[in-house]
Amino acid sequence: MYFDQQHIRKFLNDMNTMRFTDLADVNDIRIADVEGKINLKLLKDTDISKMSQYEPGTIYENEGNKYHIFKFKLKVSPKYDKLPLVLKMITGFGYEWNEHRNPNFLLFVNGEPLQAFDYGHHECIITDCAKAYDEYDCFIFEFSGMKKGPVQMSLKTCSLDKPTEKLYYDILCPAESIQFIESEAIRKDTTKYLINAINMVDLRIPYSQDYYQSIEKADDYLIDQYYNNYCDDDTSKVMISAIGHTHIDVAWRWPLKETRQKTIRTFSTQLKNMNDYDSFRFIASQPQLYKYLEEDYPEMIDKIKAAVENGQWEAEGAMWLESDCNLVSGESFVRQIMHGKRYIKKMFNKDSRLLWLPDVFGYSAALPQILKKSGVDYFSTSKISWNEYNVIPYNTFMWEGIDGSEVFTNFIVGGSGPDDNGKPRVNYNARMNAENVMGTWKNYRDKSLSKSPLMTFGLGDGGGGPSRDHIEQCNRFSKGIKGMPKIENVRALDYFDRLYEEVKEDKRLPKWVGELYLEYHRGTYTSVAKNKKNNRKSEILLRDTEVFSAIADKLGLDTYDKKKLYDIWDIVLLNQFHDIIPGSSIKEVYDDSDIDYARVMKDGKELLSSALHAFSKTVKGEELCVVFNQLAFKRVDTIRMRTDKDYTCVYDSVNNMIPGQMVNEDNKKYFIFEARLCPLGYTVFKLSSDDVDISDNFFKATDKMMENAYLKVKFDENMNISSLYDKTANREVILDGQTANRITAYEDKPIKYQAWDINIYYNEKPYDIDNVTYTELVEDGPIRKCIRIDRKFLETTITQYVYLEKSSKKLDFKTIIDCNHDDILIKAAFPVDVHASEAAYDIQFGNVKRPTHWNTSWDYARFEVCAHKWADLSEDDYGVSLLNDCKYGHDIKGSVLRLTLLKSAIEPYPDADRGLHEFTYSLYPHTGDFKKAHTIDMAYKLNYRPYAYYVEKGTGDVENYKSFITCNDENVIVDTLKKAEDTDDLVLRVYECFNRRTDCTIDFGFDVSKITECDLMENDICNVEFENNTLKFNIKPYEIKTFKLS
Repeated sequence: MYFDQQHIRKFLNDMNTMRFTDLADVNDIRIADVEGKINLKLLKDTDISKMSQYEPGTIYENEGNKYHIFKFKLKVSPKYDKLPLVLKMITGFGYEWNEHRNPNFLLFVNGEPLQAFDYGHHECIITDCAKAYDEYDCFIFEFSGMKKGPVQMSLKTCSLDKPTEKLYYDILCPAESIQFIESEAIRKDTTKYLINAINMVDLRIPYSQDYYQSIEKADDYLIDQYYNNYCDDDTSKVMISAIGHTHIDVAWRWPLKETRQKTIRTFSTQLKNMNDYDSFRFIASQPQLYKYLEEDYPEMIDKIKAAVENGQWEAEGAMWLESDCNLVSGESFVRQIMHGKRYIKKMFNKDSRLLWLPDVFGYSAALPQILKKSGVDYFSTSKISWNEYNVIPYNTFMWEGIDGSEVFTNFIVGGSGPDDNGKPRVNYNARMNAENVMGTWKNYRDKSLSKSPLMTFGLGDGGGGPSRDHIEQCNRFSKGIKGMPKIENVRALDYFDRLYEEVKEDKRLPKWVGELYLEYHRGTYTSVAKNKKNNRKSEILLRDTEVFSAIADKLGLDTYDKKKLYDIWDIVLLNQFHDIIPGSSIKEVYDDSDIDYARVMKDGKELLSSALHAFSKTVKGEELCVVFNQLAFKRVDTIRMRTDKDYTCVYDSVNNMIPGQMVNEDNKKYFIFEARLCPLGYTVFKLSSDDVDISDNFFKATDKMMENAYLKVKFDENMNISSLYDKTANREVILDGQTANRITAYEDKPIKYQAWDINIYYNEKPYDIDNVTYTELVEDGPIRKCIRIDRKFLETTITQYVYLEKSSKKLDFKTIIDCNHDDILIKAAFPVDVHASEAAYDIQFGNVKRPTHWNTSWDYARFEVCAHKWADLSEDDYGVSLLNDCKYGHDIKGSVLRLTLLKSAIEPYPDADRGLHEFTYSLYPHTGDFKKAHTIDMAYKLNYRPYAYYVEKGTGDVENYKSFITCNDENVIVDTLKKAEDTDDLVLRVYECFNRRTDCTIDFGFDVSKITECDLMENDICNVEFENNTLKFNIKPYEIKTFKLS
């Protein structure tokens, strides 16, 4: 027994230490705290005489989330003359790096950023050929890390002994490969070559002439006999395509201001890598980061442009940032890609064709069509490998969306290989080493299709990217190590182009149909509820603002502020990052987000008010209520107008009296009335205080009962709904023996990730919230009845206002929760007398069906799912829809519909959902399925509330109504109207929502001279025939259509 493996490890440990020679302490370091806004240009010019002396190795920070600067000079010692000069950073206590705090540093040399120091980058080569007595002015900008705890640092200069390092890596890669090589013969041969080389090295006097001669001899032997001879005859065709990469979470366990610094640090390091290694290739997505760089350190952008031009740096990714793909709207998807592609084209003159989302928590079935109609050819992620129960059977496949569109998809599979249960261990931040090289190949599930799986390597989440160690090992694996996959460092888009050409004609190329549901992180549909509400309200506000501003501009009534709207969209898109909107970030992130959304609301409302005010000037009459309908179908809805006057009714354009009702909400007076509104436009009503005689025996309520012509509702002693009778269908809606709107709390203690996860066992600890502290019939008018119900759970209070309107077929539950508990999940349940094996759920630009049973692991893995404005459970001729105005977490099992109202996680944000929450959900029983019942229209009406404007005296010429856009087909939704990005055309976007082919007509209430169909990026496709301002076109199931109107 010769202990060959131990011998090799010992030799490598010695070589690793011997790579760096002549270590010397750096002294005379100055330090200063950084307060306020960060400006690197000003900071690096700080007067050193005003900075304090720093004693290397002493603690300078304990609190965390602080910035500091250091200044010092490096004078080249004669011992480094004509040798590489290296600066090493040490932050640990008795070890090299303080990984608990992970302080980050950016080194400037002679005024220019050179490289970052972090837990993966501990040394920096200042120059490859130092000159004795030269001086370098050094400035370091430091971030102490977010956690509390001591931070200290010391610096050392040294030289890099390149012959020693070369031999070190030439031995390291095959040595670490031995345990992963399957062939015993190859393992033994590899060991023999390495031992032979090691035995040639003369270590008696390190760095002597004999030492270097022996190093050269050993390395020549390895190159000639091992790499070029023995390894060269390897017939393996496996070629792993490796891409240098860093994942920078735009916000997560650090705020946005730190992300800006992470960007500069990371990009500096990778530019240096490119300068040091010509063959190195690196991808960086997220134009938001480049925009930060433009604002904070624009000089670096020019260096990146040069690196993009020479092919080393790849600016790809398609979206503005790596957005969540469950919660955001369809139009947000479009804007993510539009803003992303436009920036990359403008900044780097590249067309982004790859959606790059390594770390996003599931992918909507609407995405394939959106990608194809945006000029995005490929999609890649790795997160699906985190599935809790099932392994997606493919890595390379066509992904088909709800409309039938397909996008070529290939997963990142880099990582340490499958675990003992066969589940792949995939990491988009893979290290470049033998374990991950072989693990990548073992993770890959489509070996019969291709021998070229995709691996990304480099430090990530908090940025950093590949280190010298990664690249040195990559270069060795690129040479080839017998028994191991070979590596090629590639550009992502080149790889996808080549892979698609390789597999596209293969008859066994698999196809995945429908959503890519992540069996994990289900809590992200609910955590930090305020942010999800702010996003929904922002998307709606921007949609309405663009619609009315575009039409007002078209008619010459107001101007369309294209730049301001684009900038507002940028803010909304930023906050859709996949750790912001899901609710998985720290408090500081949501403090920033609150400020952002306040600005969105302020600026958006100002633009919308300007447009609506301009239209209000066109009406004629006195004491008017002008009601704006932003939806392109006729609607009957309850109008709510703020007023300090008392009104009893309104008159429509043909002098029909419409009764109204004064109500108080939030200590303000409102006048409500039911109105018929013209499609997308405005309708004029005359306000009046005339006497109104109303008698309706069918519309009544007490504090335990509500009834109108359509529904009769009864409450039990706990104020749960004991009966909901549909008078039109003559049937009881609630399942026999059950109660509805049953609000239940569940202990929510996820196994690992608190804000992210809901584990299936949460159902086993329910606590019915039946402590009713107050009930009252608070509204009993001719238009609306309302029962107030107060409940208490622990220290949390839940107040609900249950509304039934005179002509409504639905019940509304306005809910206010003052949350003062932790680790609790709250759901509202509706057990209904409806039997169906599938339920329908609203998603972006369409809907999907999911099983209501748990037959297989694929079924019960989806015990919590995401839906947008509605979910529906229907038999052939009857069903029930559950609508909401800002919630996303749903589950429907058997005949029970449940909406997740709140999740109060305490990590990473301890008080994330404490405080006030206000939202509305509605129960809508109906005849027919959701299509016949117009559930989609009902959900739009709940979310897109009409705007009511009071006009004291109008001097215009419109006395009744003005409609601008009418869609004549119930299954086609007018989703967007905006001005084109590059012209004065209007852009109209519609989608089909019933899975039905349709010859659609849309009427315009303004003159149109030309209509052109275009893609989602507003590139022209073809001219469209139209007549008399009416557009006619055929639309396919779930298709999105976009038109330019001139």
